[in-house]
Amino acid sequence: MKVSVGCDLVFLPKFIDSFKSGGEVLMQKLFTPYELAHTQTYESLAGVFAVKEAFIKASQIKLSSWHEIEVYKLSSGKPAIRCNDIETECCDVSISHDGEYAMAVVIVQLLRCR
Repeated sequence: MKVSVGCDLVFLPKFIDSFKSGGEVLMQKLFTPYELAHTQTYESLAGVFAVKEAFIKASQIKLSSWHEIEVYKLSSGKPAIRCNDIETECCDVSISHDGEYAMAVVIVQLLRCR
């Protein structure tokens, strides 16, 4: 068993510009239908993207698709992660926003990786 930490910081103006140039295709590539349906602003999407990046860093998995990781909210409102190819006993997620930045920290207790 291994405990691992990942973090990511997103600069919102750059993130938003990416979607203005990449449009709907980029959104569909990075986010699941669930994430798009439950996330209404670019700022919130930046937080979801930061979680995905932080999770990849913590778990050290290689993705074939961004859809392998899905960020959702527990009934308490706290963010959580579903991932197809990894079993976790404990995965803790935190997202924060301040001004032009969104950031996320993910702590994963790995049981088994692919």
